[in-house]
Amino acid sequence: MRQSLETVSSRFDCASDPDIVEACIYEMQALSSRYRYLLREARCQNLSRAAQTSLRRASN
Repeated sequence: MRQSLETVSSRFDCASDPDIVEACIYEMQALSSRYRYLLREARCQNLSRAAQTSLRRASN
């Protein structure tokens, strides 16, 4: 997931078309929301730190 955020951020930095800039902003917000959700779910399920790391990697 972090790699996806970095990719979108790079696309945002290079974009000049207002529609592409807007799409990148929405995509970054969606990815950030999903990441927060996954972390919250991991905490609710009392997953260990190693399991949380695996969950982060799987979401990439």
